[in-house]
Amino acid sequence: HREAAASPLVTIEGSTRTFLRSEPGAPPGDVVSIVSGTAVGEGERARLARGRQVLDAYVDHALLAAGGQERLSRRVVLLAPDGAYETSLPGIAREQASRWLRGLADEIRATEDPGWFFPVEAVLMELEPLRKGDPRLAEKLSKAIERVRTKLEGGASRYGPLRDAVLRDAPETRDLVAIVARRHALPLAAVRPAVRASRGEDARGLLR
Repeated sequence: HREAAASPLVTIEGSTRTFLRSEPGAPPGDVVSIVSGTAVGEGERARLARGRQVLDAYVDHALLAAGGQERLSRRVVLLAPDGAYETSLPGIAREQASRWLRGLADEIRATEDPGWFFPVEAVLMELEPLRKGDPRLAEKLSKAIERVRTKLEGGASRYGPLRDAVLRDAPETRDLVAIVARRHALPLAAVRPAVRASRGEDARGLLR
């Protein structure tokens, strides 16, 4: 077991570029996060990649709320080779954001072996069952994990901090719903899929 004094420091860093709009006539507190990516089109891989990017923006959203910029809504603009996609995130109370971020850090510190293979793509695949409280959610998540492992060759986990993560075991099926509730319930209740911006509208137009 780990000694309490040796508890590691967990650093949570944002990954999007954040802008506070200050143009005349802009709504007060209007915040925009910009995320660059390479996903193109409406296929499954592209939709899952955009879902990950929106979750990246949510971490920044929570960090800013925990730092005092609470209750500000946020527009998220995803820049891709085939155009721009947009969604929005509702404001978060400072304490709610802090509690969620602390929970993530505490779980990382408390886990003896964080090396499960539980890609976020599997969660994004099962958003509707998750939101509806499907009693078969654990089974569906388990199947989605194996689908990411095989059909999607591990998803973004190929580039994560754990070497050969795709070769690791998935969590026990009985634990999946509890893990999702702790890690993902808050952001997934808020995020909505990013939709393609109007044809011909570029990033400058989105930010005007």
